This record gives sequence, C-alpha cells and structure tokens, in this order.
Amino acid sequence: MSQATGFSPNASETRRSTEDMKQKATEIKQNVQELGSQARNAAREQVENLKDTAGQYMDQGREQIEALRGTAEDYIEQGRQRAIEMERTLESQIRAQPLRAMLIAAGVGLVAGVLLCRR
Repeated sequence: MSQATGFSPNASETRRSTEDMKQKATEIKQNVQELGSQARNAAREQVENLKDTAGQYMDQGREQIEALRGTAEDYIEQGRQRAIEMERTLESQIRAQPLRAMLIAAGVGLVAGVLLCRR
C-alpha cells in the first residue's frame, strides 16, 4: 500500500528521522530550561529591586515621622511657655488690680450661672 502513495520509508531513513527528532526535543528541552532559569533570575532581581525600593520608602517615612515628632515637641514646648507667660501676666494683673479682678470673676460667674439655670 505504501508503494501506491509513492512513499516507502526504509529503516535507515526512519532511524535518522527518529534521531533528528530526539536531538530537536533535547534542544527544545535545554532551551526551555534556560528560559526558565532566566525567568527565575529576572524574578529574583525584581524582588530584590522591590525590597530595596520598599526599604528606601520606609527610611524616608521614618525620617519624616522623626521630623514631625521634633516639630510637634517644639510646638508643645512653645505652648507651655506661652501658658506660663499668660499665667504670670494674669497673676501680676490680679495683684495690681485685685478689686477689678474680683468683679470680673463675679460677672463671669453670674453669666455662667444664668446660662446653666436656663436649661
């Protein structure tokens, strides 16, 4: 039947074709393994780059937090100093004009009492 189609492979051609296919399969396997290795290496590199970048952002964040903490502490200290100054000023005004201070305090108390009784 093979003679009718014009194709009659002999054993040596079949062997040669089989060997060629095995060789090509081996080459493909090696190429796939090499590509896989390259992909793994590229992925590792990207992971390392991401880790480095994340570390840099973490460091920048820490620096900014420390700067904000320092600024907040400065504002708190300034607020304390102003409160102390206001206390001293108020105390000196009360000592200088005690009657006026007492009348102001009584007026504030009266207004607060009226507002609270309305409820």
